[in-house]
Amino acid sequence: MRLNFSGPHGVLSEFSIGIINDAINLATLPSSGSIHVHLDKDCDLEVLDRAVEIFNLFEMNKLPQKQGVLLYVCIRSKQFAMIADAGLTSKMVEGGWQEIIDNMTIYFKSGDLVKAILDGVESAGKKLQLFFPAERV
Repeated sequence: MRLNFSGPHGVLSEFSIGIINDAINLATLPSSGSIHVHLDKDCDLEVLDRAVEIFNLFEMNKLPQKQGVLLYVCIRSKQFAMIADAGLTSKMVEGGWQEIIDNMTIYFKSGDLVKAILDGVESAGKKLQLFFPAERV
């Protein structure tokens, strides 16, 4: 099983990381897309700039159909960004990402980081399944 979560030790419990990784694998299984979650304790860049940096670092921009999604969270600033490559973004209806972000924000504001991440992963997975279903062999 591929680890789809990265970040500093001690921010989340190993149990929470396992739940998130399982959710990512479950969300992406019926699709050809990829979701990655990355946490930083702190970041010196604007959250969106750091998210793009991480997106490129993990080479999510090199997927053949441009169907990668990154959920980035900066713990100290309590900010997050969800970015997707052009293949998925071009298929989304206007406001589709904003709805996902708004739902996640509710959990973030209540202090439930894990639930916010799981909600974002599940929502992104549904979009990937819809637009990039796994090829049947």
